[in-house]
Amino acid sequence: MLSPSFLAFGLLVGHITAATTKYSVSLDDTWHVPVLLGKPPQSLSMIFDTGAGSLAAHSALLPANESSGGPAYDPAKSSTATLIEGDTYTNSYASGHTGSGVVYNDTVSVGNLKLRMAFEVATSNNGVNNDASEPSGGDFGMSFAAAGMSDDYHVPTFLQAVQSKLDSFLFTVDYDKASSQGNVDFGFIDQTRYTGKIGYLPINAKYFWGVNFTGYAVGNGALHARPWTSVVDTGTSTTHVPPDVVKAYCSQVSGGTYDTGSLTCQYPCGGPLPDFVIGVGTHRAAITEVYLKSSSGSSSGSCVSKLQGKEGNSVIFGQSFIQAQFMVFDHANARVGFADKDGA
Repeated sequence: MLSPSFLAFGLLVGHITAATTKYSVSLDDTWHVPVLLGKPPQSLSMIFDTGAGSLAAHSALLPANESSGGPAYDPAKSSTATLIEGDTYTNSYASGHTGSGVVYNDTVSVGNLKLRMAFEVATSNNGVNNDASEPSGGDFGMSFAAAGMSDDYHVPTFLQAVQSKLDSFLFTVDYDKASSQGNVDFGFIDQTRYTGKIGYLPINAKYFWGVNFTGYAVGNGALHARPWTSVVDTGTSTTHVPPDVVKAYCSQVSGGTYDTGSLTCQYPCGGPLPDFVIGVGTHRAAITEVYLKSSSGSSSGSCVSKLQGKEGNSVIFGQSFIQAQFMVFDHANARVGFADKDGA
């Protein structure tokens, strides 16, 4: 995810779209999507990242000490690759890593979507996608990105490049915790993937899927009006909320103790946890117990809830909670939708 900035807040209510051509791709257990680049196609597994705008490929142009050793795009092996002279890029990530390189035009296939487009090809980085223990083929950026890619932002992002193919300028994410698999649909909303209604919030930034949540509730309790700003980011594993929200939640947990150092809620392992409910305007987005419980505990029998606090004006709504909801990223209407799912 790239470093964020934010603006305003409110609520919108949307409609369901129907598609004549349905484009989809699967997400694996590490939130990567299979991507084919060039001709003949070179297969890369790239992180599906709504917190970054660039399609940036790990490449054979990287020095050996900056490469994971995993699959990498090699433009020299593609008969359709064309270097765009003079175009370069540098991406700075919230992790502190940076990546830079050049821009090529080539064929890109994601699921049943295929097109020719320009994308970033890494020639240098200080830690992006070069972890040998978890090699990645690059960053498949899907942020709102009102601007485009490259240093002067004139290169269309993947989402902008495929707009003309889509019935609606949006995509949805549905990740199943039980199977550790997910699905991304481009251009349509599958009504079988969620229950009830979709609650929408307008985005509050020109680049990110940033929203302002309107409050929170614990279990079936009343919604407390407590706005906070968050970036919906499939490229980040954890989720944070303001520390006072964690403290208030923890006060309603049987045997719960709020830790002021780690800004977390500790609770007896095996004990129940109430739902954490987020206000999406008047809609209530439920994060149920299965997404809040820790997978392991300490020798003292204490576990730490996945509801974590973080100081600052903006926090991340990441994979740990995204999987609890059916998510709609609506570029045409500059908004993000949340809906509950069966079994979530």
